[in-house]
Amino acid sequence: MHCASMFVNVLAEHVENADVVENACKALSAVAMDEQIYEEILQNQYGVDGIEALALAFKTQSVISMNVDASVACCDCLVQLCYHDNLKTIIVKQGLVETLVRAKHQFANESQEIANKCEVALNLLAGGDP
Repeated sequence: MHCASMFVNVLAEHVENADVVENACKALSAVAMDEQIYEEILQNQYGVDGIEALALAFKTQSVISMNVDASVACCDCLVQLCYHDNLKTIIVKQGLVETLVRAKHQFANESQEIANKCEVALNLLAGGDP
């Protein structure tokens, strides 16, 4: 399944483009439940660290740009990836817990959907239920 590699590469190359981030994250979310997906996200033919790319895109779109649609897509993608135990530690190491908390509070009044998705991801990272 090389499509995840392509989505990760596109995400890494276009972290500041909200439309591209939104669509790449939606596409990645669609394939993220595959058990082998984490390998392709971490080690792919493009040499891109998918978690690092997602972390940068999420931070850029949520904390810096405050783009609701791209942030929702990033959150959805993160939630899907948080179901993979192999990725949880890497997600935490990339500083995504802090970004999730900041986005949750930053969008609390503007978009309850983002706040709720951030909460789900944080619960999953903490080992709890969604």
